[in-house]
Amino acid sequence: MAMFMTKFVLIFCITMSTLYGINCVQVENNTATANEVAYALPTENHVLLQAKMEAQDQKMTILLQNQQDNHGETIALLQNIVVQMAVNQQNKQHQITDLLQTNLDNHNETITLLQNQQHTLSRMVETQTYVANTLSQVVSHLEMQSEQLQYMAGSMNTMMSLLMTQQETTENTPTSPVHVQTESESAGQHQHPQTSTATQNQLPQTSTVAQSQLGQMSTVTLNQLPQTSTAQTTTKISGVDCEDLASKGDFPSGPYTITPRNDSSFNVYCDMDTDGGGWTLFQKRFDGSLNFYRGWTDYDQGFGDADGEYWVGLSQIHQLTQSGSWALRIDMESFGNETAYAEYQPFQVGEATSNYMLSIGRYVAGTAGDSLSGHNNMPFSTFDQDYDAYSGNCARNRQGAWWYNQCAASNLNGLYQGPTGNSGTGMWWNHWKRVESLKKSEMKIRRMP
Repeated sequence: MAMFMTKFVLIFCITMSTLYGINCVQVENNTATANEVAYALPTENHVLLQAKMEAQDQKMTILLQNQQDNHGETIALLQNIVVQMAVNQQNKQHQITDLLQTNLDNHNETITLLQNQQHTLSRMVETQTYVANTLSQVVSHLEMQSEQLQYMAGSMNTMMSLLMTQQETTENTPTSPVHVQTESESAGQHQHPQTSTATQNQLPQTSTVAQSQLGQMSTVTLNQLPQTSTAQTTTKISGVDCEDLASKGDFPSGPYTITPRNDSSFNVYCDMDTDGGGWTLFQKRFDGSLNFYRGWTDYDQGFGDADGEYWVGLSQIHQLTQSGSWALRIDMESFGNETAYAEYQPFQVGEATSNYMLSIGRYVAGTAGDSLSGHNNMPFSTFDQDYDAYSGNCARNRQGAWWYNQCAASNLNGLYQGPTGNSGTGMWWNHWKRVESLKKSEMKIRRMP
């Protein structure tokens, strides 16, 4: 401890000597104690030192006070700056919030305006669609009525011609029926039974046409298929379907009369060439000459001419397929003259109480792809009898009649749109040509082995 105090005194003396010029007697060999340190300090120097120290203390005090004041001012300034920054930041936040709220309000107003416009456009589209469908139905009914009137006029002319011929024959040659038969047989023809049949059938058919409703016109048209093109065939053979006819001889493709049941006969087109022949066509389209956008009654009972475009009738298809196993073949042709087909086994159309439900098996062959299996187990639908699984009316939307589901992968009874057609309302097969309008379509059936 003594050694420590000695070193402290020496350091103090050296410091005082350097700062104030005070002589300090050091203890030799650093062995003296603090009490042995002596100062050669005159009295006036001591007073001067004390004065200097007091002045220095006063300066230090003033300096510290000034620094403290400056520090306080700095703190106050910084506090004011912080407060001002906080106020400015809060004001900016309020401005940004107000701006965002204004933008949000404008955005909501824009959305509401767009929604109202969209709703208005939707209503306009619905109205236009309804008007278009209504006009299409009116046009269809007018076309049907025109066909009916033309048929009635033709029937009347035929009836008058036959009556005049009979009258002239009766007046001039009472035995002419025998003479006509002899001439027909000598020419190798058998048309006199057909002539008498036509004479007997025309009178009641004319009255039926006159009394029929607009929706019944197609039934009369189908049942009155011209007999001139099939007279030579139907007077010689009969069969339950085209395959049965083919088994009885080498007959060409064309219109024939078949009798699936003893009490039911109707005309169909028989394909005697494709894949061994014997195919009974229930749908044939090739030139757009016949309107296929029709109601339930027409599709139920049939319309058109087996020698041209026609639909045989759902009731007739059911008669054919209700017993036995049947194959369905669909032949198609594009306006680019490309061809494709699809074949399904088995095939059946249900009875009227099931709304002629479609029942098909596997897609067994073809080049067109499978665009019908998605319609399996679906009832038939028309624009006036909607049995599809869609919330709307597929027949109206697709402008056709089909076993629609939700809605269609094929639409072979759609509008005949020609080579430029490319919409969902045309006659198309999705897996082959998407919705490109087709040129030809034939739907045909044949008994499976």
